[in-house]
Amino acid sequence: SATKPPLHSLTCSCVSESRGPCISISNLDCQPGIAPRAELRDTRQHLLFRTRGRRRTHRPNHDGSARVIATSDFWLRVAGFSGALAVGLGAFGAHGLKARVTDAALLKVWDTGAQYHLVHSLGIGLAAVSNNGRPSPLAAACFAGGIVLFSGSLYTITLTGNRKLGMVAPIGGLAYMAGWTMLALRK
Repeated sequence: SATKPPLHSLTCSCVSESRGPCISISNLDCQPGIAPRAELRDTRQHLLFRTRGRRRTHRPNHDGSARVIATSDFWLRVAGFSGALAVGLGAFGAHGLKARVTDAALLKVWDTGAQYHLVHSLGIGLAAVSNNGRPSPLAAACFAGGIVLFSGSLYTITLTGNRKLGMVAPIGGLAYMAGWTMLALRK
C-alpha cells in the first residue's frame, strides 16, 4: 500500500481553480504533488470552510490577520449592479417616463425612489468594506431589502398609479434605518 504524502505537500482537489488551492488538515480528497500556498503554520488562514451554508475563504492581510473575501466581494458586486440599476432607472424617470406618466407628483415619487436607491447602493458598498475590510453582511442585506421594499414600491406606485402600495415603503425605510444603525454600532 502506498503511504500518504506529508500534509505540507497536499492541496485540496475540492477547491475550484478560480479560488485557488487550500491546505487540507485531514488529507481527504487531496492530490499530492502540487506546491502548497503557505507553510503548515499558516494553514488556519487558508482553509476553505462552511459557515451557515456559505463558503468563505480566509486569506491573510498584510499584517497577518485573516479576512473574509467572499462575502465582501459579493456585496461589492451587489452594490455595483444596484448602483448601475439606480442610475438607469433615474435616467428613465427623467427622460423616458414623462411620455407615459403625466402626473408631476408621480414623477417626483419616481425621483425619490431613484435617489434613495442610489444612496443605499453606496451604503451596500460601504457595508462591504467597513471596519478594515471586514464586511457587515447584515447591514448590506438591510440596505438591499430597503431598496427592494422602499424604492421598489415607489417605482411600482409610479408605473401603476396604485397608491395603496405606499404601505410597503415604511417597511423599506425601517430596513434602511436598521442598516445605518448596524454600521454605526459596529465594533
